Amino acid sequence: MNIIRIFVMGIAFLIAALITLALAGMAFTLLRFLFWVIVGLIVIAGLWKLFGPKDGAGSSDNNPQGKLENAEITIDEYKRKLEEQLKQK
Repeated sequence: MNIIRIFVMGIAFLIAALITLALAGMAFTLLRFLFWVIVGLIVIAGLWKLFGPKDGAGSSDNNPQGKLENAEITIDEYKRKLEEQLKQK
C-alpha cells in the first residue's frame, strides 16, 4: 500500500513540476514578446522623430524670428492690459 502511495505522490509531483515549468515558459515567452514590441515602438518613435512632418509647432521653435514675433505680441498684449487697468482707475 505504501509503494502505491509513494508512486502516486511521485507522479503528482512530476505533473506539478511540468505545469510549473510550462507556466514559467509562457511567462518568459510573454516577456520576450513584450521586449521586442517595446524595441519596435522605440525604433518607430525614433524614425518618426527623424523623418516625420516638419511643419507645425516644431518648426516655429527652430525659427528665432518666430520667437521674436511671439515675444513682441506678448509685450503688446501686456501693454494693452496695463493700459486698460490704468484707464479703469
